[in-house]
Parts: sequence; structure tokens; C-alpha cells
Amino acid sequence: MDADEVYEALKRRHPLPEWVLIRELRLGTGWDYGTWDEETKTYVKAGIDQRIDAWALNCYAGQKFKKIAYEIKVTRGDFLHEKKNPDKRRPAMAVSDYFYFVVPRGLIAPMEVPKDCGLVVVYEGGRSQILKRAPFLEATRLDWRFVASLGRSIHNMRQADLPRERYVS
Repeated sequence: MDADEVYEALKRRHPLPEWVLIRELRLGTGWDYGTWDEETKTYVKAGIDQRIDAWALNCYAGQKFKKIAYEIKVTRGDFLHEKKNPDKRRPAMAVSDYFYFVVPRGLIAPMEVPKDCGLVVVYEGGRSQILKRAPFLEATRLDWRFVASLGRSIHNMRQADLPRERYVS
């Protein structure tokens, strides 16, 4: 199973219009080198082209605009490398209420997942299941670089869905 198949399974978990799911969402715009501020738990000057594999936003107030970051892993080595580098996922966690690893069935066991993360497995055929619930993180205040990146991503997704003659003069 490849990353595209895993992403397709996430799309089924987050249908429109309740959800917006964005693939490869950048944490900011531009290339300003930034740092993680441990005191405020925010990524200052998000840049260096860091991306979230998939990010879901619930668009309903009744769901408290839930935000979920997904890190897609299709090889065991890639997961183990990520597990050893927890600072890599901190910026994604700062803009999310939940953080999940998403993997093909059998790649990793729930007990291997760090305590601040959850686990979603994807089965052949595209069905997915949460095997370990992620704890609530409560996203910190979203900064304008992130909001601008979100807007650009949604615009690009919209353009891809429209017939070409609707947006090209």
C-alpha cells in the first residue's frame, strides 16, 4: 500500500461539507527559518517548507472546529525515524487538536505509538480504523502564516475541481 492509497482512506473519513481535508499542508508561507518555542508551545516563523501530510478541519461549530493532523507512514523504518525525532511533529501538533499516525495494517502496533499520538490503520480496500485514540492537544492560536497557507491550499484544491474555463480568462 502506498501513501496515495492511505490518503484516499483519510478522504473517506472526512467527507465534505462537514470536513475539509488538505494534503501536504504547509505550516507557513515563504521560506523564513523558524524555531519551536517550548514556553509558548508555538512554532515561531513557520517556514523551511515544513508540511503536514494531511490536515482535517471540521467546519461545524457543534464539533468545535476539530483539527486533526495526520502523519502518513508506509514503511516501518520511516515510522521508527519519526518516533526518534518527536520535535519534527511538534509544529503540526501546535495547529491541531489531535495527532495521528496513519499506516497500512500490520506496519506498527498501537503500543509502539508515542503517548501524545494516536494510530489509524488502513486495510486493503480502503477501510480505516482508529486503533489508538489520540489525546486532546488543544491547538494553540493559529498565526497568519498558517492561515495564509491554509487559504492557498483551499484555493488550489478548488481550482483543481473547477473546469478550466471557470478560472482562466
